[in-house]
Amino acid sequence: MSAESKIMSSVSTVIRFIKERVRVDMQTATQNGTLNISKDDLEKTCNVIENSIETSFSRSMNEVVSVAKNLKG
Repeated sequence: MSAESKIMSSVSTVIRFIKERVRVDMQTATQNGTLNISKDDLEKTCNVIENSIETSFSRSMNEVVSVAKNLKG
């Protein structure tokens, strides 16, 4: 596996963790009353946030690959 692939795999794992953590934190905030939002709206909100994180990652992954390639050089 190339260095770029290893780095992208690691970054993907970090992104997955971030998405999961946001969902858990949003659910916790709803349960403890910090947020007053219905389960349906919570699900929709979490989906929007997750999609935003995914889109941001997709748009910026070329930067990560570029840095990985320069590290080899």
